[in-house]
This record gives sequence, C-alpha cells and structure tokens, in this order.
Amino acid sequence: MLLSFLSALVLAPSSASASVRTQWDTSPACVDADSLPTRVDALLAEPPSSPVRLSLGALAHDDAWQISMRVDGLPQPLTRTLRGHDCATLTEAVALVVAVQLDAMAVADAIPLRAEVDAPA
Repeated sequence: MLLSFLSALVLAPSSASASVRTQWDTSPACVDADSLPTRVDALLAEPPSSPVRLSLGALAHDDAWQISMRVDGLPQPLTRTLRGHDCATLTEAVALVVAVQLDAMAVADAIPLRAEVDAPA
C-alpha cells in the first residue's frame, strides 16, 4: 500500500504554489529538499494560507539514515525523527508527514484506494 501511495505521489501533477520552505540544520544529505514543496502540494487540495517552515537534519547510521525534522507554521510546532535506508522513500515520508499535518482529509483523498480481496478458501 505504501508503494502505491509513493507512486501516486511521485506521478501526481501539481499546479499549486510551493508551500514549504526548507532549511538544513546539518549539511544537506539524503532528503531531496528541493522537491518537497511540490510533493507536499501534490497531496493537498489547495496550498496552505501561509508557508510552512521545515527544518531538516540528516545523520548517517551504518547503512541507514536518520532524518530529524521540525515543522513550524502549524498551530503547534511538530518534531519527528524518521529512519530508513532509501533516500527517495525518506523524501516521500517527510512530504507525507508535513501534508498530513496541514490537511489530513486532502491527503486521504489524494491517495488512491486499493481494494484487497481475500482468495477463496
């Protein structure tokens, strides 16, 4: 299911203006911060009324990455830490976390439904 969501997010067109301003607290690494505004906007029905500020940090741990993020511009600041091996997936995960905080219902509408049917016994 995550794979189908990520595919839809990557392929979704976006005509909305960039709504996320990113800054790095560490040297830029792993997450494609330049694409985040477009990826967040692709999940939302309309861009937020004011820009969201996203601070990112990246640390390499063995063969994985740890991404720390802080989102300001929400009613309450949000901090999260994500871990993973694949930078493209981590980029999509950061976009998803930000978009859900902005408008969870719009994100739910943007994700294609996948019907699961049990095989006959």
